Amino acid sequence: MKKILKFLTNKITIIALLTIVQFIIFAVAVIILSSEVPYFFYLSFAISLVLIAFILRSDEPDIYKTAWLIPILIAPVFGGLFYLTFKPLRSTKKLSLKAQQKAENREKQTLSLIKPLPDIEQIYNKQIQYLQQNNWAYLGKHLPNLG
Repeated sequence: MKKILKFLTNKITIIALLTIVQFIIFAVAVIILSSEVPYFFYLSFAISLVLIAFILRSDEPDIYKTAWLIPILIAPVFGGLFYLTFKPLRSTKKLSLKAQQKAENREKQTLSLIKPLPDIEQIYNKQIQYLQQNNWAYLGKHLPNLG
């Protein structure tokens, strides 16, 4: 019972279930609107035709174009609206510059938190003097080599 509850409350499971529910609601809405309102059918068909031309003229790779054209051509009423709903958004130059500036600011903040290391030779010299004063150096010569 705990395994089932843990599986059902997992983030990925919840997101997957909500995506499936959204897809079903979207499909039912399109079917109901296309059967009830004939103008919706013609409008969505026209949108699909415009999207086909837009996708074919885009600078995206051919695989990307094909992946979007297949559902639009198979189901023009549903495919065009599906593309408008789920197409990946392209970032603009303005957004890219903003993200780059934020990354640079984070880097500056991080570097300001890092303090310079103290002189390493002084640390080792103190340790060597301690070992020499306490005869640890003598013991170190007689210990077996573990490396």
